[in-house]
Amino acid sequence: MNRHGMKINLKNRDAPCCVLGASLWRDCLISTPKKVLRMRKLTRKEIGNFRLDMMNVLAHSPDPFVSVMHLLAIDPCREFAKSLSAQTGKRITLTHVLNKLLAVAIAENPLYNQIILGNSVYQMEEIHIANAFLLPGPEQALTSFVLGNPHLKSLEDIQEELRILLEEKTREYMQSQNNFFHIVARLYFKTRLYKCISEKLTFTIGFQKGMSSNIMLSNHVYNKVPANFIVLKPVIAPIRIPIRVHPCGIIKQPHVEDGRLTTRGIMPFHVVIDHRIIHGIHVQQFGQSLERITSNPEKYL
Repeated sequence: MNRHGMKINLKNRDAPCCVLGASLWRDCLISTPKKVLRMRKLTRKEIGNFRLDMMNVLAHSPDPFVSVMHLLAIDPCREFAKSLSAQTGKRITLTHVLNKLLAVAIAENPLYNQIILGNSVYQMEEIHIANAFLLPGPEQALTSFVLGNPHLKSLEDIQEELRILLEEKTREYMQSQNNFFHIVARLYFKTRLYKCISEKLTFTIGFQKGMSSNIMLSNHVYNKVPANFIVLKPVIAPIRIPIRVHPCGIIKQPHVEDGRLTTRGIMPFHVVIDHRIIHGIHVQQFGQSLERITSNPEKYL
């Protein structure tokens, strides 16, 4: 038991640590299990003339990112998570559902799994989703858990994996404050030495250390109240995460069903995209995938 009353698993001592909110970057300096980054550089023909033109137009833009909002009728997913929790005895929440929902939609829309590094476009061959969580404790430190290929996992496996990651990173955070690694890491970012390294190498190192991913899912809950805010552009310069997803708190919306006026839960689903890669038609296709999946979670999740 730690000082916050959480049971901590002490068996795995190689768990990665990345506490973004507290600017603790120990993970870039200590030895962690190396992950293999599988991505393929796209040819000019694969990118297409229109996207090449857009990349040139936005090449010097200080902020080539665009925020898109999808309104998702989330009640079927909530009911599905509730029934699955009753069947399995595990606490399946919308966080677990959103991870798989997002991964399935990205698998159907591979452009959402591309990234620009330098002057090249790369197709990620696997889907990795970083989840932003607040660690328990008075400092409210933010950390990120990277799930690999959640579209290929069951919701029960996703729930168990996130639970273990929370225990591991809480333990790492408690044991690694104000040591030599943190001091060096803070100087590394404060002096902006990361600008001397290519974007591709920075992204690869960050991915291998569990610090970065192509997709970031921010689903903050404070005192059991969902957050209703959105970060409109990347705020951590050296960490390349061009696709950010921010589910907001569920709101009730009037709805007519079978001639009766009722209400349904709507979740504003903000997606921050890199406009150099993704354009209007791609946003529409991605939204259609999200709507289809949320309307029938039993089939797709």
